[in-house]
Amino acid sequence: MKLTLSALMMGIVVMTTTGLRADTTLFGSIEQGLQVSDNGTSEIVAKGTIIGAKFDTEVTPATEESSGPYVFGTLSGDVDPTGPNAITTRDAFVGIRTGPVSLSLGRMPNVQDSISEATVGIFAEGSNLKSVNSTRNSNTAKAQMSLFDGDVNLVGTTVVDGSDGKDGVDSWEVGYSHSLFGINLVSAYAKDENTGIRTVLGGATTDIGPVTLGGLYEQDKTSAGETTDSLTAAASIGVYGNTLKGGYQTIESGAKTYMAEVEHSFNSNTSAFVNGKVIDDDVDDKVLTVGFRFTF
Repeated sequence: MKLTLSALMMGIVVMTTTGLRADTTLFGSIEQGLQVSDNGTSEIVAKGTIIGAKFDTEVTPATEESSGPYVFGTLSGDVDPTGPNAITTRDAFVGIRTGPVSLSLGRMPNVQDSISEATVGIFAEGSNLKSVNSTRNSNTAKAQMSLFDGDVNLVGTTVVDGSDGKDGVDSWEVGYSHSLFGINLVSAYAKDENTGIRTVLGGATTDIGPVTLGGLYEQDKTSAGETTDSLTAAASIGVYGNTLKGGYQTIESGAKTYMAEVEHSFNSNTSAFVNGKVIDDDVDDKVLTVGFRFTF
């Protein structure tokens, strides 16, 4: 049985057998706008449209000596009314947490995706500058430990019996994050057992006055010793209710991507934006998008 299905069934069983009333939170984000390309074409786009729910509830009452374990989980989907599948699974996992340790099973972001979101994820879902290895995997088992009030986090994941259809571990990852003197440092190591490709990643994010800076360095190395390096950087600053954002990504022997955006917030949930993206390669694409975002 696939781990994703097993995870969902485990969550249902735990919830029903223990009589829990989960603290459930609904969430979502919508980004829609008019996108104009340098070839003269234009279209209405809906990027980053996400709906979902997450729960986090205590299994047993806390005592004076310790708190009881918590069951948590998330189920969410990407919505694309124009695509062949109106709703596709995004995250679907359940887990248990006790003290600083948590274990979870299901479909969830890999370590590189989580790290890149924390360091250079200042743009919207549909146009983010992420790790070149960002992905979501089904059949994932994840273990995480949080130390020193969350200043240090250790995480490991493994994907079992994945897309290749073979039994055994398809890939595994370990990650580390540490907050030190106002700088958030992150690192990760990943190995794909099917292709033999290993990935090392390091990054940091910090605030310098009103400016937020983030960066990632990543290297993929094949079993033959061939390497591909990538570098991603992003920055943002708030100016009178507006947020100015800039980003850059270069991939060795590949394209360079430049991004800039001005976002105006009407309130904590709604904003309007103008986003420009240039991909410097053989095609040299340029795209301008004007639209709005709503989150809850």
